[in-house]
Amino acid sequence: MRVIFLKEVRGIAKKSQIKEVSDGYARNFLIPRNLAKMASESEVKIIEQKAAGEKIHRDKLAQKLTALSEEFKKNPLTFELKVGERGETFGSITAKNIEEKLEEKKIGPTRVEIEKPIKKIGLHEVEVDFGNGIKMKLSLEVVPEK
Repeated sequence: MRVIFLKEVRGIAKKSQIKEVSDGYARNFLIPRNLAKMASESEVKIIEQKAAGEKIHRDKLAQKLTALSEEFKKNPLTFELKVGERGETFGSITAKNIEEKLEEKKIGPTRVEIEKPIKKIGLHEVEVDFGNGIKMKLSLEVVPEK
């Protein structure tokens, strides 16, 4: 039986995915728990149209983010940290700080992935997740506070 999944079923299918499953599994487990519904021709067409629209949206977003990435290579995000007399820094730049700075520039929603807070002066590269499987490397510069 062909079904459209209404929710993600771990190890089986993701939401809005159309899949062939056994009749008993569909009737006794998936449909009663509102995890899936039977796939009619009209619903399949609607889902395929939505998928095509989402793909176009993802492609446009990927192009926009590629251009943005090039811009940040030329002009990286700048953060200031207090620096002591011997060059030691006071404080750090966290993923949340970077996310807030991107939000100020009207870029988002994002999730920044760094292993540990940045505590060194200089150029750094972080990975930013924009959702929908779109990730990008972003340059940022940490400078001494004036």
